[in-house]
Amino acid sequence: MKRFIMLLGFALPFIAKSQVKKFDTYPVYTGNDLGLRYTPQQSVFRIWAPTAESAELILYKEGTGGSVMQTISMQKSKSGTWITSLKGEQKGKFYAFRVKINKQ
Repeated sequence: MKRFIMLLGFALPFIAKSQVKKFDTYPVYTGNDLGLRYTPQQSVFRIWAPTAESAELILYKEGTGGSVMQTISMQKSKSGTWITSLKGEQKGKFYAFRVKINKQ
């Protein structure tokens, strides 16, 4: 049993590396507008998720325990980012992002 654990401990890093894409191969986003860019006229949301197959912005009325107000699909943008914008005043709303990676 001790040999098996030692072998597993030795082999696991090699197995894990072969299954995961190296971080330095992902596209680099050099913009300064990740997250929320807010004005009373428009809110723009941008996230960096280069491995995502899709991304959504989820809006809530309350910060905890509230139900979903709206789910908005985000569009794939430059350098591994996803973006969406909402017209009008969004102050006081809460948000989260949901991304799909490897069909999950």
